Amino acid sequence: MIKKVLENNKVIQVFLFLLTILGTSMLIGDGILTPRIAVLSAVGGISSLSTDAVVGVSVAILIALFAFQRFGIDKVGYSFAPIICIWFIFLTGVGLYNIYTHEVGVLHAFNLSYMVKYFQRNSKTAWISLGGVILCTTGTKAMFADLGHFNVRAIQISFSAIVLPSIIIAYTGQAAYLSKHPSDVANTFYKSVPGTVYWPQFVVAVLAAIIGSQAIISGTFSIISQSLSLGCFPKAKVIHTSAKYEGQVYIPWINYMLMIACVIVIASFKNTVKIGNAYVDMHGYSYNAGYVGD
Repeated sequence: MIKKVLENNKVIQVFLFLLTILGTSMLIGDGILTPRIAVLSAVGGISSLSTDAVVGVSVAILIALFAFQRFGIDKVGYSFAPIICIWFIFLTGVGLYNIYTHEVGVLHAFNLSYMVKYFQRNSKTAWISLGGVILCTTGTKAMFADLGHFNVRAIQISFSAIVLPSIIIAYTGQAAYLSKHPSDVANTFYKSVPGTVYWPQFVVAVLAAIIGSQAIISGTFSIISQSLSLGCFPKAKVIHTSAKYEGQVYIPWINYMLMIACVIVIASFKNTVKIGNAYVDMHGYSYNAGYVGD
């Protein structure tokens, strides 16, 4: 019945079309903001570097990332799996260390009654803080890009068994650390890392940021390719980079436009706080506490 209503009602069809175009446009915007904010926040772990130096290193990394796009994800993807596995091991290990070392009681946060009390106690401020909470989950939208590489069940299993537990443990560990060091809220991720594993974690964090950026760039190519097939986007050259996987595509001029836009944005904003505010504003969230990074 719902299908018949959608097929016969022109108003609903136009509304859904405009909604889809809006979502596509926002994803393309993510293709500009996400790589920049991920790489900049990772490189920012070198506290001895000046702001200009961090910007310069980040621009160089982003240009190299976009330059490699023409080779296709199929060519460089083999190196991603071990890096991401190490990344999740680091996240889980540091998270467990912080929970055990600083405040085991932070696990009480899983009791939903505390959430209710939080909203009762803080009212409007609590709702505003949800902008920061949403920033912790927005990266999941990039998973749809993996549909061109893996089946749905593989994505469900990997996310539920590896990604989600690692991230929950990492954020819980950071909360435990902040309970003892509230003044470090502006740079919680790196401040909470033990000194003995700081530099290894920094290197892996930069590599993970590059891979995370790759996911949203691939997603942008994929969704524009689909838009071209539906006649919703100006004609563009689409290159299939894999003979095995149909969903792996590369669109040259989109790649260069994203690269130029990323460089312009990184040179203009220069820090993750400003770009984080731009990010949440684009998604309609209200968050003024800044962005620490994924």
